[in-house]
Amino acid sequence: MTSLTAVWLDQLPLPSRLGKTRVGDVDLNNERMRRALSDVLALAPSPTGFTTAHFRAKVQAMTGLPSGDYTHRQAAYDLKKLRAKDLITRVRRSRRYQPSPPSMRASTALLVLRDHGVSGRRESHPPALSELSVSLSTHSAPIVQPSGRTSRQ
Repeated sequence: MTSLTAVWLDQLPLPSRLGKTRVGDVDLNNERMRRALSDVLALAPSPTGFTTAHFRAKVQAMTGLPSGDYTHRQAAYDLKKLRAKDLITRVRRSRRYQPSPPSMRASTALLVLRDHGVSGRRESHPPALSELSVSLSTHSAPIVQPSGRTSRQ
């Protein structure tokens, strides 16, 4: 997974398998999954990876949830769903997880697009995309001239 392709985006909300175990979907419309994905990104700089306990503590710290509202079992299941979609990988011979750089880029892009109201699918928000296109063409018009030269050259 190196880019946000339409096929990959269509596969994300579908259930998948991790080994023989069937796991649920990664639905970014679900607040818990958005929170889990953003917390994985927050833990990504750790050189040795992170454990389920680290992940759970990060979720509780970033959301202010009491310890009973997000259990160890929920954290483990959320990590399992992210592993099934190859958004994180397990560090060899340990109980630690680590996101790979391509998945970190894709996860960051998904969260930014989701938070700013632009969907990864074109048909979902055509007004937002057309407004963005108009905005870009309006702001870039004074800089780029028809000859291809910039006004600063």
